[in-house]
Amino acid sequence: MKKLQARSNVYFLGWKPASEVPHYIKGMNVCMMCYVINDWNYYGYPLKMHEYLACGKPTVSKGLPALRELEWVVSIADEADEWIRAIEHGLTMKEDNREKCLGVAKENSLHISKMRTV
Repeated sequence: MKKLQARSNVYFLGWKPASEVPHYIKGMNVCMMCYVINDWNYYGYPLKMHEYLACGKPTVSKGLPALRELEWVVSIADEADEWIRAIEHGLTMKEDNREKCLGVAKENSLHISKMRTV
């Protein structure tokens, strides 16, 4: 962590209100979910992914089981070379891939809305 904090191009911004999150994501080229896999998060579901996808951003994540079904829209990377390839691929993402991202986010939003009305 200290090595990252020492870099001039890495920023730790701390907690932000949910209403501000899209403004930060807008400035990102590729969104990353760099989880340390442990017993706690191995079985979790990264809700942050839907914020990234709703902004039409290419997303790279550690290989959580919950993401395996979304590998067609979220790049999975576990090793350093996989991260590099996935990030480079995200930087060249085409418009049709952005539409796929938006479609997954919209589907999730509709699912959540239906759950709230039950």
